[in-house]
Amino acid sequence: MALAAGLAALDAVKVRVARNTTERARLTASITAAGLPVALSAANFVWLPVGRRAEALAAHLGTANIATRCFAGEGVRITTGTKADTDAVLDAVACWRQDD
Repeated sequence: MALAAGLAALDAVKVRVARNTTERARLTASITAAGLPVALSAANFVWLPVGRRAEALAAHLGTANIATRCFAGEGVRITTGTKADTDAVLDAVACWRQDD
């Protein structure tokens, strides 16, 4: 029974890793197309090295209820999530770029 539970847990992890990979690729491609830099990543997040604009971007994303990790003067880290999460980030980034 423990072995079956362990295998089921591994299957769940595989599904999550595949989703993160897909959503990370969507975030990277779309944010890059919007004109912002995105560092290459194999993690469960994307890194936007936006320098002095980091705090403004993080604040803007915060107003859209998107949690980020801001490194003032360096960049913003955005963790991957569901398709809906990615859509929300991309909408907010598109609005920010228009106001930037």
